[in-house]
Amino acid sequence: MNINATIIGQTVAFVIFVIFCMKYIWPPLINIIETRQKEINDGLDFAKQAKLEVAKSKQIAADTILNARLEAENIIKLAHKHEEKIIHDAKILADKEYKYIISQADIKINNNYNQVRQLLYEQINSLILTSTKKVISHYINDCKIDDVIINEIINKIKL
Repeated sequence: MNINATIIGQTVAFVIFVIFCMKYIWPPLINIIETRQKEINDGLDFAKQAKLEVAKSKQIAADTILNARLEAENIIKLAHKHEEKIIHDAKILADKEYKYIISQADIKINNNYNQVRQLLYEQINSLILTSTKKVISHYINDCKIDDVIINEIINKIKL
């Protein structure tokens, strides 16, 4: 192989081309590649961070749901206790009202009984007095007893 001017010219041209490429073309390409690599790495880091945040958010959501369930169960338990207390209080109040109504009915019955008894007592007294007057008047007609004695007997019976 002969080294001639064409090969030397081509070599010189190639070296100039390589130097030109290394000085003016290569640095922007390297910058673009490095920038792209940095963007890709940043995107991957962001994706990892987002994945961690999603996992944290899922955990927080699960914890929140669990706490909400527990709180709802506690509220339901409190509501049941409140319901039982209201029912218990209502039973006590109903029992008091029942006893009050029964006592009022007993009082009314006793009052009616006493009124009827008093009325019966008065009627019996009236019958006794009437009967006594008839017997005494019949006896007086036969025996001629004084009116003063009859009035004394009537007054004694009234007492």
